[in-house]
Amino acid sequence: MRTILHKSFAPIEKILNQYTMYKVVTFSLLFIILSAFILSFFHILSFSPIELLLSLIAIVLATTTMHFICQYFWHAPANYESTFITALLIFLIITPSTQLEILAFNFAIGIIAILSKYIFVYHNRHIFNPVAISLFIISFFSFFGAEWWVGSRYLLPAVAVAGLATVLKTKKTSLVLFFILSSILISISYFGLVFGNYNFLEIATLNLFSYPTIFLACFMLTEPLSLPGMKKPQY
Repeated sequence: MRTILHKSFAPIEKILNQYTMYKVVTFSLLFIILSAFILSFFHILSFSPIELLLSLIAIVLATTTMHFICQYFWHAPANYESTFITALLIFLIITPSTQLEILAFNFAIGIIAILSKYIFVYHNRHIFNPVAISLFIISFFSFFGAEWWVGSRYLLPAVAVAGLATVLKTKKTSLVLFFILSSILISISYFGLVFGNYNFLEIATLNLFSYPTIFLACFMLTEPLSLPGMKKPQY
């Protein structure tokens, strides 16, 4: 499977190889965010452009501030691109809003995510995905949570294109496909056992088009510092 896909996308991989992984992921996420702003402007998404903008500012401000603080106390090398990617990931998951309480929640998520990169570390590798662990921690202190609004079917074309670029760059095609297949099979089992719904095509379509499965697989699963080094543990 990997060999076939490699040959098919070889020209794209050749272009991607001219850039670092951080740049490919950053521009891929920015492409999704730009698409979100365009859809929001035309009232296709349920969030207004001002809600998107204020939330993005709050999260970027929080992650950047915490980055400099942690860098100062841990004397760590500055990796601004990693911090910016974390901010963009959080933005695409947490509910955008103009409400001060929700913006404060978004700000807190950004702080915890960056802080976790320095605390939950073993042999210079993240024990947990920083975005995921920050959401888990703050769930104990807030009624707000991750909406995963990036899973909108309207954003799926942008997510699919951007996700493909990221997966080709990280060379995790087989792992991502395995994850997506596993997700679909788990969804089918869940809907069948709990709701008695055995319409496999409908459930698979729902999983791919209305859930953040593609985004989760392409951008969070492939995060190299929180993945095991060997293939079998990754699967």
